[in-house]
Amino acid sequence: MHNSLRHLYGAVDPRRSHYHCDQIFRRVPTDSYIFVCITGEIMTPKPPAEKVRANLLAAIEKYPDLTALVATCRLKLAELASDPAEKKVWLRQVIEAKGEGIERHQKLARDRLGAIK
Repeated sequence: MHNSLRHLYGAVDPRRSHYHCDQIFRRVPTDSYIFVCITGEIMTPKPPAEKVRANLLAAIEKYPDLTALVATCRLKLAELASDPAEKKVWLRQVIEAKGEGIERHQKLARDRLGAIK
């Protein structure tokens, strides 16, 4: 249901569309299809990493109250980072975040942080 609503609101109410993305990410933090939608990859397959990064940062800035969306964006930013110190910054932000529906994100972030040498 949320994916259908995300799609329907996409062109007329981006905030509402992102709300439905947030609801999906609460249940499945790594939903690859929804992730592709928020990064713009659905419109441009395989966009440059900097474009993906810019779209993730824009979503964090525009919708800070959508906690699962923000946590997913930060997890992906950590994944895209080549510098281990930058990865750690993004993962710590997920771990330290407050809000409902991000417990799975925080577990993923702790696991990924522990794997960084």
